[in-house]
Amino acid sequence: MMGKVQLFGIKEYMIYRVFYAMLLTLGVLYIMTDRELGLAIAVGTVLFSLGIIVLMACLNYLQLRGRVTLAFLSAGLLVLGLHRIPEGEFWENTYVRLLFLCVGIYLAEVILEKLPLLKTLPAAGMAGYLLVCLFGRYEVSHGGAMVLMWTVVLYVTELIEHFWKKFREHPGKSYMVWIMMFCVLHMTMALLTPAPEEPYDWQFVKDFYKNFSRRVTIWAENMGRGSQEDFGSAVTGFSEDGRLMSGLVADDKEILRVQGNRGLKTNVYLMGKIYDTFWGNGWSSENSTLEEDRLIDTLESIYYLEGYDSEFSEDYFAETKLNIEYLYFNTGYVFAPLKTWKMIGAEYVCDGANLRFEEQKGYSTAYSVYYQQLNVNHPSFYAFVNSTKEEDAERWAQVIREYVPGGKVALEYEELEMRRQEIRNCYLPETTVSEEVRAYLDALFEGADTPVEKLLAIEEALWQLEYTMTPGALPEKVTDVASFLDYFLLENKKGYCSYFATAFVLLARAEGFPARYVEGFCLPVDSDKTVTAYSYMAHAWPEVYLEGVGWIPFEPTPGYEEIRYTPWEPVSETAQSVIDVESLMPVEEEEDVTQEVKVEEKPELTEEEKQENARFVVLTVLGILGCVVGFLWLDTTLRKRSFTKMLPEEKFRKVAMNNLWLLSRLGIRRADQETMEEMQVKHSLSYEFVGIWEDLTYGDKAITEQDIALALKEQDEILKQVKEKNIWLYYLVKLRV
Repeated sequence: MMGKVQLFGIKEYMIYRVFYAMLLTLGVLYIMTDRELGLAIAVGTVLFSLGIIVLMACLNYLQLRGRVTLAFLSAGLLVLGLHRIPEGEFWENTYVRLLFLCVGIYLAEVILEKLPLLKTLPAAGMAGYLLVCLFGRYEVSHGGAMVLMWTVVLYVTELIEHFWKKFREHPGKSYMVWIMMFCVLHMTMALLTPAPEEPYDWQFVKDFYKNFSRRVTIWAENMGRGSQEDFGSAVTGFSEDGRLMSGLVADDKEILRVQGNRGLKTNVYLMGKIYDTFWGNGWSSENSTLEEDRLIDTLESIYYLEGYDSEFSEDYFAETKLNIEYLYFNTGYVFAPLKTWKMIGAEYVCDGANLRFEEQKGYSTAYSVYYQQLNVNHPSFYAFVNSTKEEDAERWAQVIREYVPGGKVALEYEELEMRRQEIRNCYLPETTVSEEVRAYLDALFEGADTPVEKLLAIEEALWQLEYTMTPGALPEKVTDVASFLDYFLLENKKGYCSYFATAFVLLARAEGFPARYVEGFCLPVDSDKTVTAYSYMAHAWPEVYLEGVGWIPFEPTPGYEEIRYTPWEPVSETAQSVIDVESLMPVEEEEDVTQEVKVEEKPELTEEEKQENARFVVLTVLGILGCVVGFLWLDTTLRKRSFTKMLPEEKFRKVAMNNLWLLSRLGIRRADQETMEEMQVKHSLSYEFVGIWEDLTYGDKAITEQDIALALKEQDEILKQVKEKNIWLYYLVKLRV
């Protein structure tokens, strides 16, 4: 018996076979499209398997010939149950088909148990089905996923047990039985655990992968780029020194990732570099005295807007927030929109009007900016720009307290005029143009009375020129403002964004407006969404300083006006409540298109049919009892005949084994590694067959008929003790022995 695992007398291979057949059938159930048929097959196979377990347990308990008896009993029940099937409808009967399917699946498991490598096919099929559903996002029921998964797990476990070379005290299937017990328990608990309505998102795996890949990318980017400045280089298409190049090369490298929020109303222009000095064929930043220029500009705009229309300030400025993250981009510049008043996560210093990090920043650098959106190109906004502004020192102090942490800023109210003069000195140098360009301007400004009208006229005129990424190199004759404007406006008449922004700045300065040249990124961003800025989104544009308003952006590059100018409707113009007409419309009730399903009621049984069913039940029960009694009699007869043909040694061993089994029913069992003699001494037994067993096992004793008779006599004595303890067990044992 060494190496055998038994449960109620059933050997390990039987338990293993039944459990695996149950899992295999349940797997078939969840794969089949006809769920009703699949459920019937699963229930039938489970009941069939459980029935085999119970029958085998009873037969082993009675020490009957299990396989022979089971075969005869199954055949008898089949014949008895099929007498009700009308002639000619045997294979058309649903129950017959289910019976053969259940038996077929069980027999398939018997074959798989004999040839374990064949289990590769169903296991691979189930694993493949799960993977297809996982990556194809096909819905799988909770129970189906668990059954399929555990069937695959058991197959892999069996392979490990089969190929793992290790010291064993029991055969591999003995281990598999106990592993399967755990699997069934674990699967049952998993099935009882409610599944979430939404699929598990594996967020912790995604976060781990994201953090790991980010760290690797940061290390690789820092190693590869070092202190290289990407913005203004070939990565973005601009020259490092602000030079106007002969052409740009389109590049789709990922630069930034920008996320807006629900307050975002317009597209986003991120300022990077600000230039003030033009030297013929390019720009440079010469002035660095305007400290905190970005913040002060924002405060000045809000200050004048509060004096103009504090009640409906969002008609002109709308506060929002952006989250900015650097991707494959290395730079010392901080990118932020115009009118930014607060940043979180970015430690920067002011380099004139530019914002810079203290050191180069690269991949994964992230920060948030709070800024005021401008409702440019809306009549109400331009009305504010052209309005007369009122000065108020207390209002300036109130804006400082609201927007500056601690209420400290590098500019007092009395210094506002001084700052305006510094802006004029920096961004309004003496600008001389040719007579042709002056005539060009005079023609543009005909009928334009306000500064905004003149600037919009310049913008619209530049839209009429040709946009191209390959305008060609500037000729040697272009050495200053006048020669550049002559060549671009009157001769070449084409260029990319840097050319148009440069021309606008120079024309605005020629008309007396402080203007500057800005390079950054132009992003169409939707509210509450994330977009990626690619290198080809690098852009240049002009900004003009208007006293009483601050810096105002313009867009002279053809094709970009729809991106720059995305105004929103002011609240003050729509103060009256708008009734939602659609909400007042009566809701039409949807017609119930569900067809009424007519359920045919089963007719009540007649008295004759009820009596026929009762007779069938009685006959079935009597038939089963008759089959059981008949097969028990047959098994006993065969056992007796087999016993008479045994050799004396075999007869004695058979009787001795029965005696030991009977003693076990009385609670007397031999412990592991315990001899028969030690058991006899331990339990104070006086049976002589124990000593004869010892001599037969460890010596050369020849068994005689007297030894067999003695063992049978002692068997009767043991049976008397069994009768006193359990009368039903006594008669069952008497029947088998």
